[in-house]
Amino acid sequence: MYGKLDNPVYHSLNEYHKKFCLNFGNSKFYNPEVAAFGGASDIGKEEDIAEYAKICDDFLVFGAKPTGNFATALSQLVCDQYVLENKIEIDFTEDIVLITEENHKELNDLS
Repeated sequence: MYGKLDNPVYHSLNEYHKKFCLNFGNSKFYNPEVAAFGGASDIGKEEDIAEYAKICDDFLVFGAKPTGNFATALSQLVCDQYVLENKIEIDFTEDIVLITEENHKELNDLS
């Protein structure tokens, strides 16, 4: 489990978010209409990132610092990741109301 958490963006684009993935060799990015970031399997290659930069001006690359001589500015942000190891038990006290056609006018009046 922790292996995938070391690079969650890359693994999400390989699995659950495949339909949003733009594949650039070792780097995978979201379609910029969805989100402007991606990840690499190891270290992002300059060619992969340069290709994505042709369709997206500003974006993030998650993972190791990319290699290459970039004409654009690179900045680095180091973040900690929290992992939930035990399920949190929550008592829900709210009632769930099924919304039907009868609620249509009431919902429209809210706006």
